[in-house]
Amino acid sequence: MKPMSPYNWEIDYSQGVIQVLHTSDLSYPYRWHFHDGYEIFHPIAAGGRALVGDWNGSYQAGDIYCIGPRLPHSFYSFDAGAARVAQRQECYLLYINRAFLDGLIAATPELVSLQSLLSQFQRGLRFDASLGRQLRYQCDQALAGSGPERFIALCEVLHMLASRTRPERLCSQPIRAQLDRDQAARIDNICAYLHNNYASQIRLPEIADHVAMHPDALGRLFKRATGACITDHLADIRVHAACQLLKETDLSITDIAARCGFGSLSQCNRVFKERCSVSPRQWRSQN
Repeated sequence: MKPMSPYNWEIDYSQGVIQVLHTSDLSYPYRWHFHDGYEIFHPIAAGGRALVGDWNGSYQAGDIYCIGPRLPHSFYSFDAGAARVAQRQECYLLYINRAFLDGLIAATPELVSLQSLLSQFQRGLRFDASLGRQLRYQCDQALAGSGPERFIALCEVLHMLASRTRPERLCSQPIRAQLDRDQAARIDNICAYLHNNYASQIRLPEIADHVAMHPDALGRLFKRATGACITDHLADIRVHAACQLLKETDLSITDIAARCGFGSLSQCNRVFKERCSVSPRQWRSQN
């Protein structure tokens, strides 16, 4: 059986339609990817950056994220160079075979109430840390038990999530990637390039050369895959890096703008305010 991790493309269900993983690592690399099944991600130590469909943000220890089939995502460590000691990453992961769960709910009247919850997975859901202790208990039960215990734990987890009426919907609309493996790998390559080079003055033609595509074709593929344009995605990365440096260093805003790849201080202020509704200086004072 192939070892599982928070950034696998394919999940091996040969040993069971419900897979539970408790993992710990120094860091999680950036990997843009999706699965054909359902995923529940629960970080329990440290935090990082999260990309779910067309949504970018931060994840914190204790949060619970629900990801639908073929919804692109990445949960990864992000270090913009702030002077701090890296915290070890630790999380629980639940992977559920889509055909099994959809078929089970369709054939079981007692589970019909879960259909609404699962349909919302396609937009990505975030539940706050108040449910974390219950989820960890069920995950531990599943890890320690056999097949029936895993099934019972899954039912308890889904019932717990369905009972919480107001999770945060992350994506602007339901997203299900319609890409073949080569196209998906190319998007992963593009996203990794942006994350590794955001501090430089990179332009669309340079990115297109990196993946051997025409800039127009690249823009269309990226928009279809992620729901966002490349320039917006790059701006999000730079703003997130700026937020980390604003919070964790005493660097001037001019220095932060330069380190995060903004062409000027005025551009940094404009893009930052568009996404955070306040200026970098105001954000620092509030955080």
